[in-house]
Amino acid sequence: VLGTTIYMFFLANRIKRRLAWIGGFCFTTTILAAIAILSHYAAGLSILPYIVITCTMLFVFVDQMTLGPVCWLLLSEIFPLHVRGLGVGIATFGMWIMDFGVGFFFPILIEIFGLSNTFWIFAVIGVICIIISFFIIPLLLLAHFFGIRYGLLGVLLRSVLHLILLNQGVITWIGLPINIVAVIV
Repeated sequence: VLGTTIYMFFLANRIKRRLAWIGGFCFTTTILAAIAILSHYAAGLSILPYIVITCTMLFVFVDQMTLGPVCWLLLSEIFPLHVRGLGVGIATFGMWIMDFGVGFFFPILIEIFGLSNTFWIFAVIGVICIIISFFIIPLLLLAHFFGIRYGLLGVLLRSVLHLILLNQGVITWIGLPINIVAVIV
C-alpha cells in the first residue's frame, strides 16, 4: 500500500507511464535475479530466510509503486470505450488466473528446481516482459487513439523507419510481427 501511495502522490504526474512500467519490470527482474544469486551462494546459511524475505518485501514495494498502479491505468487506456468494461474484466480475470498459477506452482517449482533456479525462471520471464513492453505499449496506445487501421499503418511506418534510419534490421523484423499482433489484439 505504501508503494502505491508513493506512486499516486509523487510519481504519477512526474514520470511517464511507460517509463514506470518498464522501470518497474527492470527493478523487479533485478530483485528476482538477486534472490536467485543470493539464494545460491547463501544456501545452507541461517541468514538465507532473512535475505529472501527482505528481497521479497522490496519486490512487493517496487511492484506496488510501479507495475501495480500503471497496469490499471494502461488497461483503462488500451480498450475502446464501447468494450472497456468487458476488456478490463477479461484482463482482470486473466491476471487472477496468472496469480493463482504462480501461487499454485511456486511450491512445485521450488521442489523440482530448487529456490535459486525457480527465481531464475521468474527473472527470465521478467526479461521477456521488458522486451515485449518496449514493442507493445506504444502501439496499443497508438491503436486506441487512432484506430486499428491507423495503428497498423503506424506499426509499418515505425518499422520501416527503424530499418532505414537506425539500421535495426533484425530488431525490426522480430518486432514487426509482435507489434502487428499487439495492435490487432
